[in-house]
Amino acid sequence: MIFRKLSLIAICLYVCAGCNNEPESTAINIAVDVEKAQAIDLAKDDRTKNRAFTLENTDNSLIGMIHDIITFDSLFVVQTRGILIKFDYTGKFCGNISAKGQAGNEYIGLSAIWHRGDILYVYDMNGKKVLLYNLDSRLINTIKLSPEAASNPFQMLIPFNDGYIGKMVYKGDFEVTHELAYYDNQCAFQQIIGDAQLTSGLSLGNPFSKYDQTVLYWRQLGNFIYSIDESLTVTEKYYVDFGKKNVPLKNNEFKDEYSILEYLATVPDRHATALSEVKEYDQYVVFCFLSNTKKYLSIYDKAAKSAKTFYFTDDSRVIDIRTVPEQQIMIFSSGEEDNARVYTVNITELIND
Repeated sequence: MIFRKLSLIAICLYVCAGCNNEPESTAINIAVDVEKAQAIDLAKDDRTKNRAFTLENTDNSLIGMIHDIITFDSLFVVQTRGILIKFDYTGKFCGNISAKGQAGNEYIGLSAIWHRGDILYVYDMNGKKVLLYNLDSRLINTIKLSPEAASNPFQMLIPFNDGYIGKMVYKGDFEVTHELAYYDNQCAFQQIIGDAQLTSGLSLGNPFSKYDQTVLYWRQLGNFIYSIDESLTVTEKYYVDFGKKNVPLKNNEFKDEYSILEYLATVPDRHATALSEVKEYDQYVVFCFLSNTKKYLSIYDKAAKSAKTFYFTDDSRVIDIRTVPEQQIMIFSSGEEDNARVYTVNITELIND
């Protein structure tokens, strides 16, 4: 079976180090009532039933747990099972981008992906390099990381100005690890951003997105969404408030992220957590989270100062929700014979219904 049920294990895959649950006056409060979430039947709802396609199923295009998705005009790339798969918007399999291996155009380990224009960047942490591919899967350049990068390594990057903002790699309990840093266009370390520190290496989600001239950053086990401006100043921009479903982090009752996960395992239906897929637009802030072993989507209307929350059902099983550019949502479900089906819906249609 390709797809696994979303559960507390999924929380681990989305967890990012560092937690702070105490709202500050500078942050805009986004109140989310999970109990009032609206259910949408993907196969029957007028907004989604005619906007679906099935992903072509071959030995090289099987979808497992989705780690990241990058959309381009003609196709999208899925990071899953340690490989990169291309599909067009009819579901046709368009090939893989490279493969695991020791050759110059291959990666030893697939750590993270991002893009600039139509160029896909593939970060191979183990191989100490970043590979650049065009949409025909041809390698066009390789950035070899300098030996000095080992002292300030990154988990993932997001393009910003002429370089990148990166989340750093946890160095262990006996060495201070700063959370964020700025890297130049050759992925070389330049400076620390902010004063936050990592306290755990438990980090597998992508905690970055771009809005206007800023980068948004979030800790998936926390409630804050931060903004990083062009001067590399970090501010608390939004606070996602789940009310009685907030994880009780503000009193520093937990030793580290592992103890938080142990606590969540004992009360699987009590809390909402694991922020992911945060996107900001001029009118809306969109994000996903986990609660009751399901993944939810919330849309915050800036003008109305209120949020609507949704979860999706299907004849089979919804396995993931992804926010993508142009105010679109992609919902993946497992279909017959393990074929993945993709539904798309516009944010405006959901919020204005």
